[in-house]
Amino acid sequence: GRLFTQGDNVFGEIADGTRTAKYSTFHLASTTAADVFPADRCFVIKLQSGGWQYAGLLAGLVGSTAAGGADVCMTTWTSFPSSITSIITLANLKEVKGGYNNTLWLMNSGVLYGSGQNTVGSLGASNTNQIPSPRQITSVALAFDAGYNQCSYLNNV
Repeated sequence: GRLFTQGDNVFGEIADGTRTAKYSTFHLASTTAADVFPADRCFVIKLQSGGWQYAGLLAGLVGSTAAGGADVCMTTWTSFPSSITSIITLANLKEVKGGYNNTLWLMNSGVLYGSGQNTVGSLGASNTNQIPSPRQITSVALAFDAGYNQCSYLNNV
């Protein structure tokens, strides 16, 4: 469908080709989006064709070191880097959510992965190291959420 975005656009996340705030009007960001998800300082879209793309801060998805610096921003819809697609099979990706410093990836099978800056250890790796490639958190997630420096998931085990 037709996806409209608006806002502060500090990281280029409204996908209008700029990092200029757009408060007074909505921007037609996509005409082929099937779904949209907020991640860490970016938006992720699932396309009607089944593909996935993001716009905004790359560091929230892969950590700033893997992104090549803390402020690498994509201002148009961009394919995920190989550090993500080498782990995540996009055809099996169900949903993405992120909060500040973390991004979670839920697969159709219930496998939940996490990646990103992990500044306060919110991705469950027992450390605060950046996680450039999604790491498996659980294989039995039913629901999940990500917030400002925290993550949660629900299972029935």
